[in-house]
Amino acid sequence: MNECLDVIVPSICRPQLIKTYNSFLLQVSFSGKFHFIIHIDVFEKNRKYLPKLLEFLNKEGINDIHINYKPSGFANAMNYLYNRIETPLYFHLEDDWTFLKRVNLDIIFNLLWRNPNITHIRLSKEKILPPSAKLIEKYSKSKEDYLLLGNQIEFDGVGLVETKIWSFNPHLALSKIPKLFFPIPPGVEPENYMCKRYWKEYGYKGLYVFGKYGDSAYIKDIGRPSYLMRKMKTVFEILHNPSLIHKSARIKRVIEYKGRSYNEAKENIEE
Repeated sequence: MNECLDVIVPSICRPQLIKTYNSFLLQVSFSGKFHFIIHIDVFEKNRKYLPKLLEFLNKEGINDIHINYKPSGFANAMNYLYNRIETPLYFHLEDDWTFLKRVNLDIIFNLLWRNPNITHIRLSKEKILPPSAKLIEKYSKSKEDYLLLGNQIEFDGVGLVETKIWSFNPHLALSKIPKLFFPIPPGVEPENYMCKRYWKEYGYKGLYVFGKYGDSAYIKDIGRPSYLMRKMKTVFEILHNPSLIHKSARIKRVIEYKGRSYNEAKENIEE
């Protein structure tokens, strides 16, 4: 069954896509063939990168590419990609990741294929650590206890760690799950939507991180702004809304608007 694997790639037309693709091919091994399905949302500020990206993808022989010039949002991009999946399992790869060490995807593939109780296995972007008192306190305050990892277990001699989220970090999953839940409503944040729908249908069962406690990160996010840029953004937000000087107010805002339409949230914040 692992002759071919669909790899879905949502992109916002940025140069990181080339680095992500090259890193994936360098570090991820698989006995079958990869079929890349790429959706590119072209924003005005990123439009200049499109010719280079298309030239690169064409040279790599990738022709399953959908280019969107109209405002659509992440939900519509994921709906397109989920609808295009044809293999029983699929790999989710966004355009801003690099792989830090080798990954034998056959191991993860076979775990999912042979164990019906496993639906989703993601790679970790940080060292895998058991919940500490500090982490428990942190996520309890922000009402994000679902981010805490659970027990370390073994399936077929392979280490996995329980998690509670259907993460959009690079992962391998059963194709039937997103096909059951999509289309994602326009304007809704897809990862949050998938988590809530999954929890309602299956609870916290079937979701895992690949590896054992103490293992180093497999992947690195190359799309987020630097620590300094994030701090500058926070300063500008506080200047616009002085009440956000309190961290609790910023956390409350995140919780309040999670999963809601971006435009609706933006309007409420500005009010």
